[in-house]
Amino acid sequence: MGLVRRAPRGSDSGSACAASVTSMLLRALRVAVIVLLLAVSGGAVAADATSGGTAPVARKARFECHGIDRGAVRGTDPTYTRKTLADFRNHKRLCGGLWLPTPRRYLVPQGLAVTGSTAWVSGFRFRPGYGERPCQLRRINLATGEQLAFHSAIYGRVGQRPRTYCRHGGGILQRGAYLWIVEKNKLWQVDPSGTSSVLDARRVWRIKAPARGSAIVATRKSIGLVPFVTKGHPSIYWFRFKQLQKPGVLDLGAQAKGTTQVGAVARTRVPTLVQGATLDGAGGLYLARSSLACGELVTPGGRRLGFVPGAEGIQFGPAGRRLYVVSESGARPYVKSRKPLTAAVNRFEWPGLGHGRKADCGFAGF
Repeated sequence: MGLVRRAPRGSDSGSACAASVTSMLLRALRVAVIVLLLAVSGGAVAADATSGGTAPVARKARFECHGIDRGAVRGTDPTYTRKTLADFRNHKRLCGGLWLPTPRRYLVPQGLAVTGSTAWVSGFRFRPGYGERPCQLRRINLATGEQLAFHSAIYGRVGQRPRTYCRHGGGILQRGAYLWIVEKNKLWQVDPSGTSSVLDARRVWRIKAPARGSAIVATRKSIGLVPFVTKGHPSIYWFRFKQLQKPGVLDLGAQAKGTTQVGAVARTRVPTLVQGATLDGAGGLYLARSSLACGELVTPGGRRLGFVPGAEGIQFGPAGRRLYVVSESGARPYVKSRKPLTAAVNRFEWPGLGHGRKADCGFAGF
């Protein structure tokens, strides 16, 4: 059996006790100093550089933008409403906004293609009937809102099928000299350099179910057709630019069929209510979901951030420091029906918006 040795009695024991009490007092003092530092700095504490630790410095995010009011929106102020700009989750991350130039009485913006200091905005001329809403295009200066070009309609045909016109103008992107515009069941390629009000499409393809178009996104080699649905499990269907532009190709479908229909090379599951899509510099996919009263930005990691109501086409600026989005909520046909007022083109701080609050729209999960 082992023996338990007792600490010897006397002055050595008293010295050890005194040292222990002193050590406890010093630790308590250090804790009090740390608490005081936390209170003074508002919670932002830097790691001790002499401790040898590797913990990152924790600081509050610094934002460049702090929101805008109606008076800060550039362009010709609309006279059809006296509303103030809507507040929404993360509206403080707005850096600027633009009104669309006249004529805009019935124009509802849908898509956005940013090219340097300008942008093409696609949309439709509002009418009560869904099948009678022709595409419209306008190019604007992103600094001033000045109109640089306007086209009131786009006509074309799929092969030798009957001539028709573009409807809705839900999504748009620029690739080289051409614009690509998508509607529910057609994809249009146009040369926007013409001066005529009405454009003749360079080429048109029919989109066959289950593929559908509402928004549009593209990599260097492929174009993605993004559907808008209110229920179910939608997907982006991806098609190779090289394949769809071959002579004789008329249709885009889930599978190839003969020589006239090319098939999708990939699919990407997306949530319902998607109105816009874009890629960042690293290829991450961002999605805009919205109703006329609320908006949500979905990041590649699945975060759901508060966004502008009526959000439609989205795209990062050339340097990746701003995120542009068009909104339909401020269009005259909708703002008069008690919907929130938004600028037509909104410019958000990035990555500041990425540090924002979660969306509160109540949209279904995914």
